[in-house]
Amino acid sequence: MKTFKEFISENDGKKDYACVMAYITGPLEKEILDFSKNIKDDDIYTAPDDNYGREEDIHATILFGLHSNDPTKVKKLVSGYGSLKLTLGRVSLFSSKETGKEYEVLKIDIRSKDLKKLHNLLADKLPNTQTHSSYKPHATLAYMKKGKGEQYVGNTQFEGKEFVIDSVKFSTKDSENTLIDLV
Repeated sequence: MKTFKEFISENDGKKDYACVMAYITGPLEKEILDFSKNIKDDDIYTAPDDNYGREEDIHATILFGLHSNDPTKVKKLVSGYGSLKLTLGRVSLFSSKETGKEYEVLKIDIRSKDLKKLHNLLADKLPNTQTHSSYKPHATLAYMKKGKGEQYVGNTQFEGKEFVIDSVKFSTKDSENTLIDLV
């Protein structure tokens, strides 16, 4: 199974855009990964090149679509920004109709004014291409076969659990990562 970095990589290891992500770590990350491991293997969408499947790097993407591979401007904008408070919600789904693909995305909704505010700041100040019509903070659990994700929707195991992010990860088009402190 490939990691997020491998999933978004294409064109001989290169992806089209850079991104900024907030990683969920520690005991909450373990709980999420344990939940994911309990998803039936037969429900998981995989491709011949082993992309998709279960997410192994639990994160919320703050902004995907950055044109620059240089983290300097992101650092200037977010250094000293302050911690981000995230509250997890229920398990939900981006249906195949929403994704426009042959798979569904099983995810945990995230409520966070801080995350949305930082997304908007980065999107407003840095050259980027938006690949989705609106920003919907979430942590992907797995890519599901069409019609198989619905049985997991509504699970409240993570509802109300809070997590504080003190750093973000800038990932270049070549999947080179830079950790940037927010505090």
